[in-house]
Amino acid sequence: MDFIKFKKERSILSRMFLTAFLTTSVIELANVGSGLIDGIITSRMLGATSMAAEGIAHTIFSIIGTISGLLSVGMQTMNGVSLARGNVKETQQRFSMVALLSTIVAIIFFLVIFFFSEQLAFLLGARGNAQSFWTNPLHICVD
Repeated sequence: MDFIKFKKERSILSRMFLTAFLTTSVIELANVGSGLIDGIITSRMLGATSMAAEGIAHTIFSIIGTISGLLSVGMQTMNGVSLARGNVKETQQRFSMVALLSTIVAIIFFLVIFFFSEQLAFLLGARGNAQSFWTNPLHICVD
């Protein structure tokens, strides 16, 4: 009887993994496609400075996306286990905790990017005669 239960659980996990794998693959392919389109449009229409800015922004967005992905996968795993045990209240509490944690992380990222944008750009490889985006936001568009 334990073998049948194990086989049933394995089948459910296989379907969940396959669904998550396919969804993640489509999302990543769309991300690659949008990056290619952004790069082509930016380089052809706006110039080298804009292309460099897009490259730096893409790096920052990748870091933020990685952290949000880790929070999401962790929440899905913990909530899947607690739902399988029938702990709806625990699942709701964990979801609320991750939502609050995500909000705090987003605020921290916003503050770091807002107040330390030039230092962050330098850290990510920007060199030369850089103007602050906050003092001249049209610089990227007219360069």
